[in-house]
Amino acid sequence: MDLAIGVAYHEDLERVREVLYEVARRNPLCLDEPTPLFLITGFGDSAMTLQFSPWGLRQNFVQLKNSIQIEIRRAFEDAGIEIPFPHRAVLAGGGQKALPVRLAGTDEAADPAEGGAAS
Repeated sequence: MDLAIGVAYHEDLERVREVLYEVARRNPLCLDEPTPLFLITGFGDSAMTLQFSPWGLRQNFVQLKNSIQIEIRRAFEDAGIEIPFPHRAVLAGGGQKALPVRLAGTDEAADPAEGGAAS
């Protein structure tokens, strides 16, 4: 089975690979042989893109697909590996500052140019 995974650019890809192999080793539905494939597939908009392909029996496909993804997410959380999501800045015309953003339920404004809250 081929799993597409994105990790933040600052992550140590050797560590990511170790965590993925450990998840596969612990999952009873993953076969030991052949060894899972770990492939860096590219540079995405918000992440390094990876393919992780563990092997399993055809009759266990759905169980393995679900369980391994849950386990990968947990293992990444435990290891502090970030699964990023796209970030967007909204600019109003050329040369102008970013639009101010008000946080719902507060009087605090987030300054997108500085990546944090502004008063």
